[in-house]
Amino acid sequence: MLRQRCRGSFLQRVTVLEQIADAVDLTPADRIRAIDVLGKYGLMTGRLDVEEVRHRLNRTMAKIEELTDPQTGERILQALEPIWNPPGGIKGVPCSD
Repeated sequence: MLRQRCRGSFLQRVTVLEQIADAVDLTPADRIRAIDVLGKYGLMTGRLDVEEVRHRLNRTMAKIEELTDPQTGERILQALEPIWNPPGGIKGVPCSD
């Protein structure tokens, strides 16, 4: 919930960053900082989402292994493999292997 609120708060302030970046009466340093923040968070969003999915997937796999016997856990993970690693990869997601 906190992360969701922070994202909403940040999104509401993107306009302010854009105004700072475009303002001719501010110092170049202030404008560059605003552009840097816009670029940093604008370009990183997809990567953070992918990393969160990887983290949750690893936790899910660990929980499956913890709660099942080895044979059942292995069967479940093998059945899930094609979902998470389809032939040809997942569209729009770079392979990190």
